[in-house]
Amino acid sequence: MKKLLLTLWLMLAAFSLTNAQTSLKGTFGLGIDGVDSPNLSAKLFLSDKVAMEFMAGLNLYAPGGDEPVGYTKVTGINYRCGLGFYYNFNHTENLMPYLGLDALFESEKDGGFFVTEPDAKNRLKLNFVLGAEYFISSHFSIGLKEKLGCKIDFSRDLPKEETDFYLITGAIITAKYYF
Repeated sequence: MKKLLLTLWLMLAAFSLTNAQTSLKGTFGLGIDGVDSPNLSAKLFLSDKVAMEFMAGLNLYAPGGDEPVGYTKVTGINYRCGLGFYYNFNHTENLMPYLGLDALFESEKDGGFFVTEPDAKNRLKLNFVLGAEYFISSHFSIGLKEKLGCKIDFSRDLPKEETDFYLITGAIITAKYYF
């Protein structure tokens, strides 16, 4: 099944290289990146081939109940923001493949009941991105991004943690409305 989907995607991408395209410069889109806890995204085509995308997301956790004696009740928060630059290949009326780079900064503070309140955990994700958007209509697209990159978890004092480096991959479903 994977081979069939890959073959179909490659055929569509090769077909898209031969088709004429309309001008994309100045086109602006709003949408979501992800499913579980999606980021809001704003994409702007700087030229017919190059697009810039701003991403931002927020999660909150407010523990219920009263804190036990000697503990502090802490509301958890996770916020993230990032920027991506993508090169768009020639596209058909419905399919637009692209290749690019993105960076996402994330800060996460654990929520719950603590004797000593923990410091926020900060991380940076840097990724190579291969993706495609399929246009259901002239203004609405759904897409898929495959990411390969690294994640750097920066050190913090409480609890004591050192800077860590990870290699990461991920697939993200997207949806956008273009104006």
